[in-house]
Amino acid sequence: MFGENEFLIGKEAFKPQVELQKTILHELHRLNTSSSASGVSSFLAAKKTKAAFDFAEKASSVLGA
Repeated sequence: MFGENEFLIGKEAFKPQVELQKTILHELHRLNTSSSASGVSSFLAAKKTKAAFDFAEKASSVLGA
């Protein structure tokens, strides 16, 4: 389903404009910072998800959302 550097956006993300913006920022952060040659543990996945979430929140506020 996914190729390299691709992601899907569910229809829920399109409801408020700010959510679409945050979703795109979140996924772009994840695509540009996530890589693990030794696999991914649940701790690492949670840490990376939180980092992407925090980035999206901060960037969205800077962009005026």
